[in-house]
Amino acid sequence: MAVSTASHVIMADAFISDRTFNFSKELRNHETTHYFENIFNPYKRRAILLPSVEKDTRIANIGGFCERICEALRTGKRIVVLWTSKRRGDWFVKNFLDNWISDSDKPSWIFYNSASTKEEQEGLKNVNETWKSVQCLMMTTSITVGISYDPQITELEFDEAFLYGSSASAMPRDIAQALFRVRSLKANRLTYVLDTRASYDNGIRGFNNIWNELAKKESKLMREHPVVKWTTCPQWARYNYCYCENEERNSRAEYRAVLEEYLVRSGYGLFEEVHIPCQKVSAIRVDLDDKESLMWDNIDNIDSGVADDISKAMKRGEASMDDILCYKKWRFRSEFRPDCSDVDLKSLWGRFYESSCEGRFWNVILEKRLTVTDLARSEAVKRYGIMSGDSVKKRETLERFLKIVGMTHSQEEILISTEKLDEIGIQLSAIEKELREGMGLRASRSKGEWKVANTIDLITVILDMWGCGTVESVITPFNISNADYL
Repeated sequence: MAVSTASHVIMADAFISDRTFNFSKELRNHETTHYFENIFNPYKRRAILLPSVEKDTRIANIGGFCERICEALRTGKRIVVLWTSKRRGDWFVKNFLDNWISDSDKPSWIFYNSASTKEEQEGLKNVNETWKSVQCLMMTTSITVGISYDPQITELEFDEAFLYGSSASAMPRDIAQALFRVRSLKANRLTYVLDTRASYDNGIRGFNNIWNELAKKESKLMREHPVVKWTTCPQWARYNYCYCENEERNSRAEYRAVLEEYLVRSGYGLFEEVHIPCQKVSAIRVDLDDKESLMWDNIDNIDSGVADDISKAMKRGEASMDDILCYKKWRFRSEFRPDCSDVDLKSLWGRFYESSCEGRFWNVILEKRLTVTDLARSEAVKRYGIMSGDSVKKRETLERFLKIVGMTHSQEEILISTEKLDEIGIQLSAIEKELREGMGLRASRSKGEWKVANTIDLITVILDMWGCGTVESVITPFNISNADYL
């Protein structure tokens, strides 16, 4: 082997570890080997995590992540995006870049991955020339070493970087390497999300455990297949295999901790930001001791430019209570037709906001925006990935349920007569199983004949589950005059 027989050898490792020492010790004379650890780090950057907004916090905040990328591109920034999943990168290209709203400001982009064309691979020979005109540079960890974009001209540098990390794909070590293919970032900022649903946790971790596991495997194979000479495997290869295998298993099991350790070693300071989607920004609660501050006339009017600035401040958690109220008023007004009078707006504001029923208002807006027969639902899925498959199914099921009950939305106040309740019960009993499955409810435990109580229970559980809907039994009092007794 050339490394063993060469008179002088220089070896380099981006992240020095026991693997580095054992590898060199097995191949070279350890006593004549000199080790230098360079602890100088020229990079001082920020890595900002967008936490999950899902009930299962292992799921990446892909909606907020894509919003940030698109916002950067719309403002003319040049960005680098590292996708550890080629499939997720292709999904972003198909749903966002290929369907950009306006052709006039459509960003130029390139995506390097295992399926890149020969022409794209040829461009890697001179990235300073190839990448200087690209606004959105995307890659997987198929590019980790041997490439360096460092134009030394501020105007040609990229502004910031984005990372989609998944514990089911690339290792944190490769991610750290890939992030430095672009040497300089104007903002020195990395925005990242993590999907940690895939993990490795069978208890067999640690170098010694894996070394013993390999020894047992060799022994077993030698007994079963005497012709196989596993003992001829070089010692350095054994060490390398066990270190790599241990790192992979630890990285799968402790993905976030391992990745963030590599980020810190690469000069990143770690931060965490609570990303709030646009719909939820409007629903941020404002708790005020002075109830008069919630009155329509006491809140300043703002235009769309100011509203956009306040929205960004709210996402960062930097908006004041007065700013939030101004934004809420602007958003509230924007949900109505232009011909809606101030008198009506003021009345509706009092009904929902001053009476602490803000949630009901936004449930109505959500249903209006994501109605099954509307284009809005498909647009939301296609452009922003807001709705998961389960959400779409619930929305469709709710639409079907509301038609049977006679409601236009789940917040509508209606009075159902006993006769009408019987009619509704006949329809609901026929599709109860489908409704419960569609809304994600447990199967009914009641058996026997369908009764009015079953109808009321089903209506109640669906409306309660969707949010803010309530069902009450109303008995209309009546008076009987003395004449009626005659």
